[in-house]
Amino acid sequence: MRCETTLLIRIFMSKPQEIERKFWVRSLPSTYLQYSPVLIEQGYIAIEEGGNAVRLRRKGEAFFLTVKSSGGMVREEYEMAISKAQFEALWQRTEGRRIVKDRY
Repeated sequence: MRCETTLLIRIFMSKPQEIERKFWVRSLPSTYLQYSPVLIEQGYIAIEEGGNAVRLRRKGEAFFLTVKSSGGMVREEYEMAISKAQFEALWQRTEGRRIVKDRY
């Protein structure tokens, strides 16, 4: 899988960057429930030990294929919209590597 993932990263990367930041909060704001969460389902087609990853994501009725490079806090990331049919065809390959979350 390493060769395939590395090749995808070379093909799709045009230097967009993601800066990963994490924050500890003591408590959630009391107003967060007034917002409607967006359900996000994501699964990984490939994950390398070094951090390269190919991810599928469904966000409402929008579907994406994302290629992420390895790296620490700053990673290169390329995301492209795909059709529902493309998503469904690839989704089966993410079995055992899926996450479901709400985003506010």
